[in-house]
Amino acid sequence: MLSHTVLNYFRSAPISSHTHTPPHLSITLVSPCYYETYINCYDLDPRENMDPLALMRMEDGHWQENQIVENLTKAGWEMTHTGEDQMTVHVGETQIPGRPDGFIKVGNRWDQLEIKAVNENRYHHMVRKGIEGRIRCQIQLCMSSREEREMGIERTWVYMKHKDSCTPYDIEEKYDPYCSRPVMEAADRIMEGWKPKKEENDLCASCGHKVFCWQPDIILDLGGISSRDGLEKYVDMWKQGKNHKRRGEELVKEAKAVLDGTVGDDDIVLVEDLKLQRVIRHSVTIPLDRYLEIHGNEHFKEVLEEKRSPYIDIREV
Repeated sequence: MLSHTVLNYFRSAPISSHTHTPPHLSITLVSPCYYETYINCYDLDPRENMDPLALMRMEDGHWQENQIVENLTKAGWEMTHTGEDQMTVHVGETQIPGRPDGFIKVGNRWDQLEIKAVNENRYHHMVRKGIEGRIRCQIQLCMSSREEREMGIERTWVYMKHKDSCTPYDIEEKYDPYCSRPVMEAADRIMEGWKPKKEENDLCASCGHKVFCWQPDIILDLGGISSRDGLEKYVDMWKQGKNHKRRGEELVKEAKAVLDGTVGDDDIVLVEDLKLQRVIRHSVTIPLDRYLEIHGNEHFKEVLEEKRSPYIDIREV
Protein backbone atom coordinates (compact mmCIF):
# COMPACT_ATOMS: atom_id res chain seq x y z
CA MET A 1 0.00 0.00 0.00
CA LEU A 2 2.70 2.48 1.00
CA SER A 3 4.73 1.88 -2.14
CA HIS A 4 1.69 2.42 -4.36
CA THR A 5 1.05 5.85 -2.84
CA VAL A 6 4.65 6.92 -3.50
CA LEU A 7 4.53 5.70 -7.11
CA ASN A 8 1.20 7.43 -7.66
CA TYR A 9 2.66 10.68 -6.36
CA PHE A 10 5.54 10.57 -8.83
CA ARG A 11 3.19 9.60 -11.66
CA SER A 12 1.32 12.87 -11.09
CA ALA A 13 4.36 14.98 -10.21
CA PRO A 14 5.07 17.85 -12.61
CA ILE A 15 8.11 17.41 -14.84
CA SER A 16 10.45 20.28 -14.09
CA SER A 17 13.13 19.43 -16.64
CA HIS A 18 11.46 21.40 -19.46
CA THR A 19 11.03 24.87 -18.00
CA HIS A 20 12.66 26.82 -20.81
CA THR A 21 11.42 27.85 -24.23
CA PRO A 22 13.39 26.26 -27.08
CA PRO A 23 16.00 26.73 -28.27
CA HIS A 24 17.65 26.09 -24.92
CA LEU A 25 20.70 24.14 -23.82
CA SER A 26 22.67 23.54 -20.67
CA ILE A 27 25.99 21.72 -20.56
CA THR A 28 24.29 18.57 -19.26
CA LEU A 29 22.11 18.56 -22.41
CA VAL A 30 25.09 18.81 -24.79
CA SER A 31 26.17 15.44 -26.18
CA PRO A 32 29.01 14.12 -28.35
CA CYS A 33 26.12 13.04 -30.60
CA TYR A 34 25.08 16.29 -32.29
CA TYR A 35 21.61 15.00 -33.11
CA GLU A 36 21.00 14.21 -29.42
CA THR A 37 22.01 17.80 -28.63
CA TYR A 38 19.55 18.99 -31.29
CA ILE A 39 16.70 16.94 -29.73
CA ASN A 40 17.50 18.34 -26.29
CA CYS A 41 17.80 21.91 -27.57
CA TYR A 42 14.34 21.93 -29.14
CA ASP A 43 12.55 19.54 -26.75
CA LEU A 44 11.62 17.24 -29.63
CA ASP A 45 11.24 14.04 -27.58
CA PRO A 46 7.93 14.17 -25.65
CA ARG A 47 8.27 13.22 -21.97
CA GLU A 48 4.72 13.69 -20.69
CA ASN A 49 4.53 10.10 -19.46
CA MET A 50 7.96 9.80 -17.89
CA ASP A 51 8.41 6.67 -15.80
CA PRO A 52 7.84 7.51 -12.10
CA LEU A 53 10.85 5.38 -11.20
CA ALA A 54 13.01 7.55 -13.48
CA LEU A 55 11.84 10.63 -11.57
CA MET A 56 12.62 8.90 -8.27
CA ARG A 57 16.10 8.00 -9.49
CA MET A 58 16.73 11.62 -10.48
CA GLU A 59 15.75 12.78 -7.00
CA ASP A 60 17.83 10.04 -5.41
CA GLY A 61 20.84 11.27 -7.38
CA HIS A 62 20.69 14.63 -5.59
CA TRP A 63 20.61 12.94 -2.18
CA GLN A 64 23.51 10.67 -3.12
CA GLU A 65 25.54 13.68 -4.27
CA ASN A 66 25.10 15.37 -0.88
CA GLN A 67 26.14 12.19 0.90
CA ILE A 68 29.30 11.87 -1.21
CA VAL A 69 30.26 15.48 -0.45
CA GLU A 70 29.75 14.74 3.25
CA ASN A 71 31.94 11.61 3.01
CA LEU A 72 34.73 13.52 1.26
CA THR A 73 34.53 16.22 3.92
CA LYS A 74 34.85 13.60 6.68
CA ALA A 75 37.90 12.23 4.87
CA GLY A 76 39.54 15.65 5.16
CA TRP A 77 39.12 17.06 1.66
CA GLU A 78 38.58 20.77 1.18
CA MET A 79 35.85 21.62 -1.33
CA THR A 80 34.04 24.69 -2.57
CA HIS A 81 30.95 25.47 -4.69
CA THR A 82 29.15 22.22 -3.89
CA GLY A 83 25.45 21.51 -3.27
CA GLU A 84 23.30 24.64 -3.23
CA ASP A 85 26.42 26.80 -3.71
CA GLN A 86 27.35 25.41 -7.14
CA MET A 87 29.00 27.83 -9.55
CA THR A 88 27.44 28.58 -12.95
CA VAL A 89 29.89 28.47 -15.86
CA HIS A 90 29.36 29.33 -19.54
CA VAL A 91 30.70 27.85 -22.78
CA GLY A 92 30.62 28.82 -26.44
CA GLU A 93 29.53 31.92 -28.31
CA THR A 94 25.94 31.38 -27.15
CA GLN A 95 27.04 31.20 -23.50
CA ILE A 96 25.55 27.79 -22.72
CA PRO A 97 25.37 27.49 -18.91
CA GLY A 98 26.42 24.62 -16.69
CA ARG A 99 26.83 23.87 -13.01
CA PRO A 100 29.80 21.67 -12.04
CA ASP A 101 29.30 19.52 -8.93
CA GLY A 102 32.07 21.43 -7.19
CA PHE A 103 35.81 21.94 -6.85
CA ILE A 104 38.23 20.01 -4.64
CA LYS A 105 41.68 21.04 -3.44
CA VAL A 106 44.31 18.43 -4.29
CA GLY A 107 47.77 19.40 -3.12
CA ASN A 108 48.11 23.13 -3.65
CA ARG A 109 45.68 23.51 -6.55
CA TRP A 110 41.95 23.34 -7.21
CA ASP A 111 40.49 20.64 -9.47
CA GLN A 112 36.95 20.20 -10.74
CA LEU A 113 34.85 17.55 -8.99
CA GLU A 114 32.28 15.40 -10.78
CA ILE A 115 30.08 13.16 -8.61
CA LYS A 116 28.22 10.09 -9.85
CA ALA A 117 26.17 7.52 -7.92
CA VAL A 118 25.80 4.68 -10.41
CA ASN A 119 24.30 1.21 -10.66
CA GLU A 120 26.13 -2.09 -10.99
CA ASN A 121 26.38 -1.99 -14.79
CA ARG A 122 27.68 1.57 -15.14
CA TYR A 123 30.09 1.22 -12.22
CA HIS A 124 31.88 -1.85 -13.54
CA HIS A 125 31.75 -0.57 -17.12
CA MET A 126 33.58 2.65 -16.15
CA VAL A 127 36.03 0.83 -13.88
CA ARG A 128 36.97 -1.41 -16.84
CA LYS A 129 36.69 1.00 -19.77
CA GLY A 130 36.92 4.52 -18.33
CA ILE A 131 34.54 7.46 -18.19
CA GLU A 132 31.37 7.35 -20.27
CA GLY A 133 31.39 9.52 -23.37
CA ARG A 134 28.62 11.85 -22.21
CA ILE A 135 30.31 12.40 -18.82
CA ARG A 136 33.66 13.15 -20.47
CA CYS A 137 31.94 15.59 -22.82
CA GLN A 138 30.29 17.49 -19.96
CA ILE A 139 33.36 17.78 -17.74
CA GLN A 140 35.56 18.83 -20.68
CA LEU A 141 32.99 21.49 -21.62
CA CYS A 142 32.97 22.80 -18.05
CA MET A 143 36.77 22.92 -17.93
CA SER A 144 36.77 24.87 -21.22
CA SER A 145 34.38 27.50 -19.82
CA ARG A 146 35.51 31.09 -19.40
CA GLU A 147 35.16 30.86 -15.63
CA GLU A 148 37.25 27.71 -15.22
CA ARG A 149 39.94 28.90 -17.59
CA GLU A 150 40.29 31.99 -15.39
CA MET A 151 40.49 29.71 -12.34
CA GLY A 152 43.22 27.66 -14.02
CA ILE A 153 41.36 24.33 -13.73
CA GLU A 154 43.41 21.67 -15.50
CA ARG A 155 41.92 18.45 -14.13
CA THR A 156 38.65 16.81 -13.02
CA TRP A 157 38.20 14.03 -10.50
CA VAL A 158 35.22 11.84 -11.36
CA TYR A 159 34.17 10.31 -8.04
CA MET A 160 31.82 7.34 -8.41
CA LYS A 161 29.81 5.55 -5.76
CA HIS A 162 28.49 2.06 -6.38
CA LYS A 163 24.87 2.37 -5.24
CA ASP A 164 24.47 -1.20 -3.97
CA SER A 165 27.72 -1.65 -2.04
CA CYS A 166 28.68 2.04 -1.50
CA THR A 167 32.13 1.19 -2.94
CA PRO A 168 33.88 4.40 -4.08
CA TYR A 169 36.08 4.77 -7.15
CA ASP A 170 37.62 7.80 -8.82
CA ILE A 171 39.00 8.55 -12.27
CA GLU A 172 41.29 11.43 -13.23
CA GLU A 173 40.43 13.38 -16.39
CA LYS A 174 42.84 16.05 -17.61
CA TYR A 175 41.71 19.12 -19.54
CA ASP A 176 41.83 18.64 -23.32
CA PRO A 177 40.72 21.71 -25.32
CA TYR A 178 40.63 19.68 -28.54
CA CYS A 179 38.04 17.32 -27.02
CA SER A 180 35.43 19.98 -26.25
CA ARG A 181 35.98 22.43 -29.12
CA PRO A 182 34.05 20.65 -31.94
CA VAL A 183 31.20 19.74 -29.56
CA MET A 184 30.98 23.33 -28.35
CA GLU A 185 31.00 24.71 -31.90
CA ALA A 186 28.25 22.26 -32.94
CA ALA A 187 26.15 23.27 -29.91
CA ASP A 188 26.46 26.94 -30.88
CA ARG A 189 25.32 26.16 -34.44
CA ILE A 190 22.38 24.12 -33.13
CA MET A 191 21.32 27.02 -30.90
CA GLU A 192 21.36 29.21 -34.02
CA GLY A 193 19.08 26.81 -35.93
CA TRP A 194 21.37 24.23 -37.54
CA LYS A 195 19.92 20.71 -37.77
CA PRO A 196 22.67 18.06 -37.77
CA LYS A 197 22.34 14.83 -39.68
CA LYS A 198 21.01 11.85 -37.73
CA GLU A 199 23.62 9.09 -37.68
CA GLU A 200 24.04 5.81 -35.78
CA ASN A 201 26.88 5.82 -33.26
CA ASP A 202 28.11 4.06 -30.13
CA LEU A 203 25.94 6.26 -27.90
CA CYS A 204 22.65 5.02 -29.42
CA ALA A 205 22.45 1.90 -27.24
CA SER A 206 22.39 3.92 -24.00
CA CYS A 207 20.48 6.95 -25.30
CA GLY A 208 17.11 7.84 -23.82
CA HIS A 209 16.02 9.17 -27.23
CA LYS A 210 16.71 5.97 -29.21
CA VAL A 211 13.04 5.11 -29.67
CA PHE A 212 12.28 8.68 -30.76
CA CYS A 213 15.20 8.70 -33.20
CA TRP A 214 14.56 5.35 -34.77
CA GLN A 215 11.54 3.04 -34.53
CA PRO A 216 9.72 1.31 -31.66
CA ASP A 217 10.39 -2.20 -32.93
CA ILE A 218 13.67 -1.94 -34.82
CA ILE A 219 15.69 0.94 -33.44
CA LEU A 220 18.80 0.57 -35.55
CA ASP A 221 19.32 -1.13 -38.87
CA LEU A 222 23.02 -1.62 -39.50
CA GLY A 223 22.81 -4.07 -42.37
CA GLY A 224 22.01 -7.40 -40.71
CA ILE A 225 22.22 -5.96 -37.19
CA SER A 226 19.04 -4.80 -35.49
CA SER A 227 18.29 -3.52 -32.03
CA ARG A 228 15.18 -4.25 -29.99
CA ASP A 229 13.50 -2.04 -27.43
CA GLY A 230 11.53 -2.92 -24.31
CA LEU A 231 13.97 -5.47 -22.88
CA GLU A 232 15.93 -3.14 -20.58
CA LYS A 233 15.00 -5.22 -17.52
CA TYR A 234 16.61 -8.34 -18.96
CA VAL A 235 19.65 -6.47 -20.28
CA ASP A 236 20.27 -5.15 -16.77
CA MET A 237 19.67 -8.65 -15.34
CA TRP A 238 22.26 -10.15 -17.71
CA LYS A 239 24.86 -7.45 -17.00
CA GLN A 240 24.41 -7.71 -13.24
CA GLY A 241 24.76 -11.48 -13.40
CA LYS A 242 27.97 -11.20 -15.45
CA ASN A 243 29.39 -8.60 -13.07
CA HIS A 244 28.52 -10.68 -10.00
CA LYS A 245 30.01 -13.79 -11.62
CA ARG A 246 33.22 -11.96 -12.58
CA ARG A 247 33.59 -10.45 -9.12
CA GLY A 248 32.82 -13.82 -7.52
CA GLU A 249 35.50 -15.54 -9.60
CA GLU A 250 38.02 -12.86 -8.58
CA LEU A 251 37.20 -13.32 -4.89
CA VAL A 252 37.37 -17.13 -5.10
CA LYS A 253 40.71 -16.99 -6.94
CA GLU A 254 42.23 -14.61 -4.40
CA ALA A 255 40.98 -16.61 -1.41
CA LYS A 256 42.00 -19.97 -2.94
CA ALA A 257 45.58 -18.79 -3.46
CA VAL A 258 45.89 -18.05 0.27
CA LEU A 259 44.00 -21.14 1.48
CA ASP A 260 45.95 -23.51 -0.78
CA GLY A 261 49.15 -22.27 0.82
CA THR A 262 47.95 -23.25 4.31
CA VAL A 263 47.61 -26.97 3.52
CA GLY A 264 51.34 -27.67 3.51
CA ASP A 265 52.05 -31.42 3.80
CA ASP A 266 48.70 -32.27 5.37
CA ASP A 267 45.98 -34.19 3.56
CA ILE A 268 43.03 -32.48 5.28
CA VAL A 269 42.91 -29.06 6.95
CA LEU A 270 39.88 -27.44 8.59
CA VAL A 271 39.59 -23.65 8.31
CA GLU A 272 36.45 -22.28 9.98
CA ASP A 273 33.65 -24.18 8.20
CA LEU A 274 35.75 -25.05 5.13
CA LYS A 275 37.48 -28.39 4.58
CA LEU A 276 40.67 -28.23 2.51
CA GLN A 277 41.53 -31.71 1.20
CA ARG A 278 44.40 -32.81 -0.99
CA VAL A 279 42.97 -34.63 -4.00
CA ILE A 280 44.81 -36.44 -6.80
CA ARG A 281 42.81 -36.61 -9.99
CA HIS A 282 43.36 -39.32 -12.58
CA SER A 283 42.53 -38.77 -16.24
CA VAL A 284 43.33 -40.40 -19.57
CA THR A 285 44.14 -38.35 -22.66
CA ILE A 286 45.30 -39.14 -26.20
CA PRO A 287 48.27 -36.90 -27.14
CA LEU A 288 47.64 -35.70 -30.69
CA ASP A 289 51.29 -35.77 -31.77
CA ARG A 290 51.72 -39.33 -30.45
CA TYR A 291 48.55 -40.54 -32.25
CA LEU A 292 49.70 -39.05 -35.56
CA GLU A 293 53.13 -40.59 -35.13
CA ILE A 294 51.67 -44.12 -34.76
CA HIS A 295 48.55 -44.04 -36.99
CA GLY A 296 49.23 -41.26 -39.44
CA ASN A 297 47.27 -38.21 -40.53
CA GLU A 298 44.86 -40.10 -42.84
CA HIS A 299 43.51 -42.32 -40.06
CA PHE A 300 43.13 -39.27 -37.85
CA LYS A 301 40.89 -37.57 -40.44
CA GLU A 302 38.72 -40.70 -40.60
CA VAL A 303 37.77 -40.44 -36.91
CA LEU A 304 37.08 -36.71 -36.93
CA GLU A 305 33.40 -35.81 -36.58
CA GLU A 306 32.08 -32.28 -36.97
CA LYS A 307 29.28 -31.19 -34.66
CA ARG A 308 27.39 -27.92 -35.05
CA SER A 309 25.71 -26.55 -31.95
CA PRO A 310 23.94 -23.23 -32.49
CA TYR A 311 23.93 -20.82 -29.55
CA ILE A 312 23.44 -17.11 -28.86
CA ASP A 313 26.62 -15.25 -27.99
CA ILE A 314 25.90 -12.23 -25.74
CA ARG A 315 28.48 -9.55 -25.05
CA GLU A 316 28.64 -5.83 -24.31
CA VAL A 317 29.27 -3.49 -27.26
